Amino acid sequence: MSNYGSHSLGSELNTGFFTKVLDKLGYQIGMKYGKSRLRIAGSKMYELCVTPIDHLYFFKACGLPDTYNSWFVITELHVWMCMVRLMREDREGRFTRNILVQMMWDDVDKRCKQLGNLGSDRTMYIQELHEHFQASLFGYDEGILGNDMVLAAAIWRHFYAMKLDDPIKLNLLVGYIRRNVHNLDNVQSEKLLRKGDVAWLPLEEGVKTPDYMSKRERKIV
Repeated sequence: MSNYGSHSLGSELNTGFFTKVLDKLGYQIGMKYGKSRLRIAGSKMYELCVTPIDHLYFFKACGLPDTYNSWFVITELHVWMCMVRLMREDREGRFTRNILVQMMWDDVDKRCKQLGNLGSDRTMYIQELHEHFQASLFGYDEGILGNDMVLAAAIWRHFYAMKLDDPIKLNLLVGYIRRNVHNLDNVQSEKLLRKGDVAWLPLEEGVKTPDYMSKRERKIV
């Protein structure tokens, strides 16, 4: 059974003061894997939250416009699911989680620059994405710990910005999240922390999507 009691952000409050000091000083006491290995794992994990995902398929199935913001909420959702799993891995999990999030923001900034039409508004736009991300983490954490109605409400608020009136699409994402969080829960710690190896089950259960499901196995255990 999944240990969802460890939230993606909330459990950070339980980290001891001495442990935090050791982390800042660069000590790796009690860590099985070195930080260089964990950095590689976190970087690869982020890549697998973006590159294999068929975003156009998501846009169509979820009723999202083909925009940068839609790309972000899809990426944010997959990063959060990885964060939930990583928080079961103590200090190594927290370190890898931080690398994962750092990689996301580096990518967000790079993609914003490539848009070329934000100008001086880019900093403000990224700040808005930061605020959205923080709110989404707490909302999704609450949702995964609650029943499907609580999770659906979190999806409606954070994924759809309260602009959806189609319960079928909400139910689609509720099922997608439940299946993938459970699947990630079965990923061995070694594969997660040494390799950053994650895979995603299909958006629609039993339906093999045209892109990413043909490139990777559906399940890594």
